[in-house]
Amino acid sequence: MRLVAAVLSLALVGCGATSSDFSHDRAVQGPLIGDKADATSSDSADRSCQVIVRSFTRKSDGNGGFVSQNGTFVWQAEVDVAVALAKSGAVGAVIYRPGTAGTWYQSTGTAVDGGGPTFQRFLVELSDHTTPTAAMEMRSWEYQLAELSGLALLPSGARLFDHNRVSADFDNYELTPSNGFTIAEAPGICPLVQPRSTLVFGATWNEDQHGAIVPGGSLEIDYTLGRLPQCRYSSAGYQLWDLEANVKFEPQGTLIIQPVTQVSTPLGMGPTRAGVPITVQVPLGTTSVQIWFRNYGADGCQSYDSNNGQNYSFAVTALPNPIGWAGDWGNGFSRACTHLDGLSEPIVIDEYIRERACEFIDVDAWVPGTTDLDVPHPEWIWAQVEYAKDGGAPAYDWLTPEGRVGNNQRFRWSLPYDFTQSDWTSYSYAFRFSNDGNTFFRVAKSDGPDGGDARTIVYSQQ
Repeated sequence: MRLVAAVLSLALVGCGATSSDFSHDRAVQGPLIGDKADATSSDSADRSCQVIVRSFTRKSDGNGGFVSQNGTFVWQAEVDVAVALAKSGAVGAVIYRPGTAGTWYQSTGTAVDGGGPTFQRFLVELSDHTTPTAAMEMRSWEYQLAELSGLALLPSGARLFDHNRVSADFDNYELTPSNGFTIAEAPGICPLVQPRSTLVFGATWNEDQHGAIVPGGSLEIDYTLGRLPQCRYSSAGYQLWDLEANVKFEPQGTLIIQPVTQVSTPLGMGPTRAGVPITVQVPLGTTSVQIWFRNYGADGCQSYDSNNGQNYSFAVTALPNPIGWAGDWGNGFSRACTHLDGLSEPIVIDEYIRERACEFIDVDAWVPGTTDLDVPHPEWIWAQVEYAKDGGAPAYDWLTPEGRVGNNQRFRWSLPYDFTQSDWTSYSYAFRFSNDGNTFFRVAKSDGPDGGDARTIVYSQQ
């Protein structure tokens, strides 16, 4: 196809439509967008995950072969349409043409499960006008070409074309012998599950990122109020001050301002303000996030935490690949405070360790395209320890990246101060890693992704 030079605004009408309202497998006008559009064109391009082709392949017969009819393979496309758009009556479809010139053919889909909470999935089948065919000699396959594009057919008659993966103005999905005439899945583009990330602005003036900040995902901001202690005006027991986060998404310039405090009344005390994490949604199309904080009081006091006026800047990236592997336990239970390979099970915290040794545990993790880059990005990975005291409720702490080891990233858990006290018998623990903050690769007594039973730390009086 030769698509899309500009994104046009769409007015969605209230009436609904179903896939039965559209003709299947029929010749249609090619895309009329950008410099090919005329005043009556209602075609436009989507680069904000409103419609996307998830995959395109031959239909399996379940026995290692492929379904065909009348000498032609049956092909299937999975097209996801944003739930809000689908509820307005939009239907997923594809247009297709053999070769790179000639007639375009359109086929609409049937709604199926699989799109998760964000998308409605449509399954589209094609069997006419396709190439290569089941009846064609194999030596002819290398000369075959085809083009395909996914789209949402809107109730107004407008067509919204998928340009989320193939983003160039005049390009489409090309089906060639080199890709097996297929479109492979790309889970990092318009992900089904909303990725999560966290930014911690700590008491020691550290700014730590946990998880990639992804367009369409959520971003939690955890701010330590002690970084801005200046404005704390109160009167008659009322806390007449606040502290707010300013979150600006670029290049759109969208600004969100939200308090990072809430009023609480601890037992036996008057009202006070306490810090609370906030969560904001990252708009599609975002490439970076700028953040600064303002502390202010009713007495006119103002102070800022803004990286010396430059603002804190964080890159927004595509979703990383899933966790590939984690293991190679190590420890630092020695006076040398250096990494030692291997880890006892259980670990015994005795008087020597409590009084004279460091206390940390290491694990290495591999994430293709993240830990093995020339400049690795451990901040794109959720890395946590899950631990529980004497069979109690689990708690979670962030692991600290300790540098690259081969193609892996080493992560460390420095045991909390509580582990030097004598009010416990045993702790259970496991390490877990994630590329999106939702699905975790866990390691404990067994390998990931499940990890098996938790490992243990026991307290010794000797």
